[in-house]
Amino acid sequence: MIRVFTDEPKVLLLVGEPNETLHLSARNIQQVKVLPVAGLNVYDLLHYTTVICAEEALDEIAGRLA
Repeated sequence: MIRVFTDEPKVLLLVGEPNETLHLSARNIQQVKVLPVAGLNVYDLLHYTTVICAEEALDEIAGRLA
């Protein structure tokens, strides 16, 4: 499913709240990391070539930066 969005090898999925089902599913895919916005850091943003962000995660990031 990730290949629908990108062909890049390293993908970071940002979610607003921790999602256990998504985390358990994504851990079986190489070079994919699921991260709640609360755990977002500069290293992960620079390390992963593609960042896929859920809409609620964007709202939470905007709220943290405002």
